[in-house]
Amino acid sequence: MSVNGTISSTFAFQKGGGLQVSQGNPIESRRNSAVQNLSLGQNVPRVPEIVTPVTGTNESFTARSVLTENDNEVYTFYFSAAEDCADGYLMIANYSYVVDSVKAKFTTTSSSGTIDIKVCDDGEAISSGTSVLASTMSIAGSADTNVSGSLTTTQANRKIAKGQSLAIDFGGTTTSIAGLVVTVVLRRVNLPGRQGNYLE
Repeated sequence: MSVNGTISSTFAFQKGGGLQVSQGNPIESRRNSAVQNLSLGQNVPRVPEIVTPVTGTNESFTARSVLTENDNEVYTFYFSAAEDCADGYLMIANYSYVVDSVKAKFTTTSSSGTIDIKVCDDGEAISSGTSVLASTMSIAGSADTNVSGSLTTTQANRKIAKGQSLAIDFGGTTTSIAGLVVTVVLRRVNLPGRQGNYLE
């Protein structure tokens, strides 16, 4: 005895294993193929098909595929008094980072001081570095109050490549400043196959 007919079903992408999937890489999918003259008791064959996503298709990604990690790295720098407020390098990057935020706070206000946070290449003077801020931060406001820096909207200027330095550039008159704390929050950059704003 035989049964004539067609058996079909819908299919879905199967990414599996938490692996990164870049646009253009094949994603395996499986679906039931049409079957004619299916004999009684015979198994329905399943045929793997390779589907290549194109621009505009919906793709879901695991946390491994994001451009920056969710865990922030926080760096805090302390300047006790005005005589400590000299331009200097804060750190040398051992990874690629994106500057997420810059904040400052002080116990005693300065006369008219400002700070700028800059990214410097190896061998580049701090004065020639690239600012991660849209404008300098005033340290002449109210004492014991958080000051949040406004980051530049040019994302490339907020990136720190491995081997580059993060530096602080003081401006104005820092007389009387005391208890200055500067906190920079960085996010480490991953390098998946998918293009993005922070991809090297």
